[in-house]
Amino acid sequence: MTTEQVPPTDRLTRIGGVLFVVGVLCAVAAVVPLLVRSTRLPVAFYLGSALAPLGFGLVLYSLWRSARARSRRTRS
Repeated sequence: MTTEQVPPTDRLTRIGGVLFVVGVLCAVAAVVPLLVRSTRLPVAFYLGSALAPLGFGLVLYSLWRSARARSRRTRS
């Protein structure tokens, strides 16, 4: 049985995806009380919303890095 090592770009893509999902969930949780005129949530939810663009950027960077590495391999 062989064990393959996960490339760093795959790890970055997964981490970015998780950050994006957590950020979107925080954003939804932060907006719902505003729409139903409920009590406000703690500031952590509003700050957690910032994880969505951070995760999205991390995924884009990871995919760009992976494409460059693949391009270099095909040129060689």
